[in-house]
Amino acid sequence: VGMLHHLEARERVQVAGTWVNDSRYGAQVKVSEAIPLPPSDAEALIAYLRRVKHVGEKRAARLVAQFGADRVLGAIDERPEAAFAAAGVRRATLGEAVSSWERLRVARKLHLLLAPHGLAHLVAKIQDAFGDGAHRVVSEHPYELTSVFGVGFLTADRIARGAGGLGDSPERARAATLHVLSETERNGSTCMRISKLLDSLSELLGTDVDERFIDGLVSAGDLAREDDWVYRRETAELEAELARRIADLVAADPADRLSEPQTEALERAGSELTAEQLAGVLGAFEHRLSLITGGPGTGR
Repeated sequence: VGMLHHLEARERVQVAGTWVNDSRYGAQVKVSEAIPLPPSDAEALIAYLRRVKHVGEKRAARLVAQFGADRVLGAIDERPEAAFAAAGVRRATLGEAVSSWERLRVARKLHLLLAPHGLAHLVAKIQDAFGDGAHRVVSEHPYELTSVFGVGFLTADRIARGAGGLGDSPERARAATLHVLSETERNGSTCMRISKLLDSLSELLGTDVDERFIDGLVSAGDLAREDDWVYRRETAELEAELARRIADLVAADPADRLSEPQTEALERAGSELTAEQLAGVLGAFEHRLSLITGGPGTGR
């Protein structure tokens, strides 16, 4: 039991965990990690190869019989098109079979990289984001994973450290900076004072980061800075766009299609609305942008 949905039926795995005695099901292994192993026996190989598009069970068995259980995966890796053609895949569908094999290989490599960190459930998401080079991104540039929804800095940092990543690398500091600012946004602020940002980074990274590094990220286009305030670049652009749109609305004349409320309508409204409510209604006729404030139950 545990995080196992990245595994396929009949797949061989190396499991680490703890024996527990479930009151309903009896003895179970509570899994902390499950690392997929390359299939080795004929039955496991056939189950693996049948997942390739247009191969199926009969052609998978033909591949294993032709190349042998110990050589079949390597033979397909060397010349996938020739191997699948020899197994009977039609020429019209060979390209799809080869592409399917490449995706399967990438997924397998990602499993082997991520499973030791309990992150194999992210394989599909990472593969969708980075394509056939996903395993190289994870192994060579693990902090790029922070651009994938659900993969935060701490997760990417764990993968990088598992791969021998340096604790003081600029790539790590960059990912940490974007992480801190993203967390600030989730808490309702679009930016941070640079002094607070540097303090947060020092605490997160375990090493000091100076202002010159932040300015370097600004020059690289990752961040934006206004005096002592630092933003993620995309957030700064959105805030500036919002400010421009609001300024345009405030400066613009009311729409021609709106006419001043007639006296009779105003008198009727005045008998039903408070003075503040009536001012809010009239503001909608006088300006393209109005802000109406008030607590719950005040009749906004």
